[in-house]
Amino acid sequence: MFLKLSKFFLYLSLFSVLIVSPTLYFPYIVGKAVFFRIAVELAIVFLAIWWAWEADSRRAKPAAEEGGKKVGWLRRLASEQPLTLAVSAFGIAAVLACIFGINPWFSFWSNFERGEGGFQILNYISLFFLAGVLFKSEVEWSRVFKVMIGISLAVVAYGLLAAFNVPGVIGPQGLLSRLSGTLGNADYAGTFMIFAIFYSIYLLTKEKMRWMKWLLWLTVVVFFIFMLLTQTRGAIVGLMAGVFAFLVYGAFKMQKGRAKKWFVGLTITFIVLGGAFFAAQHSLDKVKNCSICDRYLHISFNAYTFQNRFWAWGEAVDAWKARPVLGWGPEEFSAAFDKYFNTNYFNPNSASNETWFDRAHSIYFDYLAETGIIGLLAYISIFTVFFWQFFSKTKKKVLPSGEHQTHHRHLSVVQEGLILGVPVAYLVQGIVLFDVLPTYISVMLFLAFANFELKRYGQRS
Repeated sequence: MFLKLSKFFLYLSLFSVLIVSPTLYFPYIVGKAVFFRIAVELAIVFLAIWWAWEADSRRAKPAAEEGGKKVGWLRRLASEQPLTLAVSAFGIAAVLACIFGINPWFSFWSNFERGEGGFQILNYISLFFLAGVLFKSEVEWSRVFKVMIGISLAVVAYGLLAAFNVPGVIGPQGLLSRLSGTLGNADYAGTFMIFAIFYSIYLLTKEKMRWMKWLLWLTVVVFFIFMLLTQTRGAIVGLMAGVFAFLVYGAFKMQKGRAKKWFVGLTITFIVLGGAFFAAQHSLDKVKNCSICDRYLHISFNAYTFQNRFWAWGEAVDAWKARPVLGWGPEEFSAAFDKYFNTNYFNPNSASNETWFDRAHSIYFDYLAETGIIGLLAYISIFTVFFWQFFSKTKKKVLPSGEHQTHHRHLSVVQEGLILGVPVAYLVQGIVLFDVLPTYISVMLFLAFANFELKRYGQRS
């Protein structure tokens, strides 16, 4: 019973993405953070109770042995679950950055405006561990993805209701006003849709019923259109990078035949069309009276939004130089911004009216300034380990006879390509965007799923 309760609250934590509290000063943040923390921590409590009272300790496996000697738990963890170790290292680095930052109390607990301090990061990491412990089968992960698809559709529906000015629904009005759904910021919504598209396409690769396949394809179209309506250029570029990684992987991994030809052809087409778009984007004057088209036709380093980010990144580097090891502490970029303020923000000829930031608007520069080189490397190590594990698990081995041998494969090349493409998309969009609750939930959930799938390679089910 307690295990089911733990799983229930873990599912419930995912719905925090939908919480909007119009009566609060930060309607899109406070309710989400409080709801998420309560749900995750209740999941931890019930899992602990289950472990103490209901789990059968007699089923525990004996410690692994190597050469007649017991292998240490840390060494086993590093060899069997390196991704788990990397996520844990990031959590430790974040806590240390809080302790040695300029304001440990604030860095750990944060405030109502962001709510992304060390305590919240520990809750996100708890989501990763809980998902790994509680979801142990394909059926359960398929159910999780279906829940996330439903949540994503609710995000879209809320954004459309706000666009049409439905009473009681807050948010940008009008379809051309950068829709944000329940997330309150179009940039967050754009990144969230990357993962929503993944959930739908991944389930498509496993679905057998034709009507369900059509329904999943419909959700893919809905999510992509909504992403376009968010007008989040970073998310679109990230998605394109993920698609490119998927196509290249398929072109190399597919055996000779029609499927390989399709992947090669699509890869070449993607490159040609992408190059043509960027070459011609500034000459397409006929559609520049459309605000959405105008944003996508001005993906340039000279755009004022990129200039703002360049200045913020420079300040992040200056802040890192002052505190290089563990940084200023989570949530303390604003202090660094004030100290190393770039006067270019007051350029009267600039199209931007933003003169203050509490984020560097890049996951890399944010972690560099707030958690130092230790925190940044710990975060990058998560994805370094993921890519290393992914390619080492999926690579082919050549036998002496010249035949190819692989690990026991339970994933198709398409499914492997999807799992590869998601972190590529996330890491690319993260160059110009930063992590918030919906993003953290999506990333930690994906990493737990990837860990589940990668551990199964070489195992007979």
